[in-house]
Amino acid sequence: RLPGSDLKELLDQFESLMGELDEDSSRAWRRLIHKFRQEVPSPGRALSHIRVVMTGQPRGPSLASVLWLLGTEECKVRLSKARGLNS
Repeated sequence: RLPGSDLKELLDQFESLMGELDEDSSRAWRRLIHKFRQEVPSPGRALSHIRVVMTGQPRGPSLASVLWLLGTEECKVRLSKARGLNS
């Protein structure tokens, strides 16, 4: 588990990168995930937290595909809910 402030920072960082999406495709989400992995200190653990926030599950299909299917707006809603639960 991440301390609350670390999780909020992680979610904020992910949402900030979402603002850089240049197209709505699975490929664009893969690029975003790749960039996120490069920017965080513990990429595997960080992506695990993002997956749980977005899907409620620790494992599943390609995270990029899931995020693409959810869409940017729904992803933002789920990030916001996770921040609220973490307060």
